[in-house]
Amino acid sequence: MWQTLRAWPVWKPARLTVLVIVFITAGLLLLAWQFGSQPGGLSPAEASSASASHLQALAKNPFFAPWRLLQDILVKLGHQSLWLDRLPSILFGLGFLAAFFWLVSTWFGKLIAVYATIFLGATPFYILLARSGTPRIMYLWPILIMAAWVWLGRTKGSLLAWWAFTLTIALGLYVPGIIWLTVAGAIWRGRQLVTSFRQLEIKLEAMLALAVVILIVPLIIALVFHPNLIKPYFLIPAHFDSILGILAGWGWMILAFVFRSHHHQTLILGQTAILDDAQIGLALLGGYIMWSRLRVSFYWLVGASLFVCLAAGLNDNFYLLAMALPLIAILVGLGLRYLLVEWMHVFPRNPLARHFASILMAVLVIVHVFYGVRYGLIAWPHSLAVQHLYVLK
Repeated sequence: MWQTLRAWPVWKPARLTVLVIVFITAGLLLLAWQFGSQPGGLSPAEASSASASHLQALAKNPFFAPWRLLQDILVKLGHQSLWLDRLPSILFGLGFLAAFFWLVSTWFGKLIAVYATIFLGATPFYILLARSGTPRIMYLWPILIMAAWVWLGRTKGSLLAWWAFTLTIALGLYVPGIIWLTVAGAIWRGRQLVTSFRQLEIKLEAMLALAVVILIVPLIIALVFHPNLIKPYFLIPAHFDSILGILAGWGWMILAFVFRSHHHQTLILGQTAILDDAQIGLALLGGYIMWSRLRVSFYWLVGASLFVCLAAGLNDNFYLLAMALPLIAILVGLGLRYLLVEWMHVFPRNPLARHFASILMAVLVIVHVFYGVRYGLIAWPHSLAVQHLYVLK
């Protein structure tokens, strides 16, 4: 037994690999539970997305093009398959979780990254977006942009990191509203980006610029020939409400995270808040730590979250709030990291302290997973039934 315990650290890389495989398998099984056997077929929103996922429709409306192209390929592989119609959302959902895990692990370590990723992945709002056969899951694209930016900085501008960053930005522009977060990020870190870009060879600079132009040309052409897409793309409402109405909508979208939503939404039960009590408490703690130590970053993160809530309120689009979910998840991870560090300061020489702290946090995560999974599996068929009911009315 003692020989096994002494050999355990040698298998640390294998343990991490096994954990990643287990998490991916568990996430895939969870998100795909009863995916193709749901009675009633596709919901109206899913049917509308499926009908728009082909090249002729994308020429008129290229929004969420990466998701729709993937769905078009999968649907052609298996015609009349509910499972393949909804599979793109699962794949994007798992990809976002993998990027988030890597991002948080570079800042807070792998243990906190595991817990923070589970917190995000077991959030009912996230589960339901990933189980929905609509491209709304792509509102979580800021995760990829942040991960690509951090990778670019950590690798000191490697060729692969530059291509990943370029493709992430170019493809992300097909998500309505992402352009505003991209511009904000360029204002915040633009000087560092320009300095790093100028260090590249001229041929590589030209290739990266050409790749961006080629990728966004279809989007620009669609916006030029279909001016009715300009307002939705930039999240400009068709009609502005009064000042009090705008403030009320903004406030309700903020409260949707912590209290309750203003109206009944198809992806939630009743008017339940997006975050649970554990996430709210950890996010507040993480926000305080970031405010006290990384104040500029805190202002940018909170400002981006408030802007997303404002855009969601102006457009009365509850799903836009998904763009702020990764930002809040980062604060949750920071809160978990702070609790772990403080615990180790209390018991600096006790070898059992770290394991006990890990167990306590694991219990908190398990409770959150139980709540989120149960909620998601109940709310998903309910949301489909509600959407069918709206159509019948």
